[in-house]
Amino acid sequence: MEEQKKDQSWVADEAELKEGDEKPIIRELRPEEQSEQVKKFEGKFYNAFHYDYVDADGNHRIGVFVVRRLTIGELGKVGVEAAAMNGGQQVDYFTDWLHGVLAYLRYALVYTPDWWSPPEDLYDPIIVRSVFDYTKEWEKSFRHPDVGKRRRKATCRSADASTDGLAPNLVVQEVQPPA
Repeated sequence: MEEQKKDQSWVADEAELKEGDEKPIIRELRPEEQSEQVKKFEGKFYNAFHYDYVDADGNHRIGVFVVRRLTIGELGKVGVEAAAMNGGQQVDYFTDWLHGVLAYLRYALVYTPDWWSPPEDLYDPIIVRSVFDYTKEWEKSFRHPDVGKRRRKATCRSADASTDGLAPNLVVQEVQPPA
C-alpha cells in the first residue's frame, strides 16, 4: 500500500460553501489549483478533487484528495482489512459497510488533507460517505458503457468433453437480457 501524503500546501482563495449548504461540494481540481505534490500523481489511474463541507460539529472541512484506481489484488486486501476491522465477528450492516468503506479509502486515497484521519478524528459519517461515493463514481468511469447490460453464460457440454476425460470443453455464449 502506498503511503498517504497529507495536503499541507493548498489553501482556498475563497470558500465555495454557502451558508446553509447541507451537502459537501466536491469537484475535480483545476490544473492551476494543483500543487507540485498533487501534480506528481498525474496519470490515467489518478484523480485529484477538491472537497468543501461544514461538518455536523461546525468544522469547515476543505482540502484536496487524490484517489487512485485499485488493482484486483488491492481490492482483495481491502476485503481482508475490512474483515479484520470486524474482528472476526458478525456485525451489524452499518458497521460492516463502514469498515469496508474505511478499508477501501485507506488503499485508494494517496493524498489527503491534514484533517483526514478516519476513524480516529472524524465524527460525521457524511464526510466519509461523500468521499467514498465520489471515488467510486470516478472508478466507474473506467468501465465500458455496455457492462452490466450483457451477461455471459458458461455451459459445459459433456458430449464435447476432451478425450482424456479430465476437462470438458467450455462454451461461452453471450446472452442479451430481455428487453
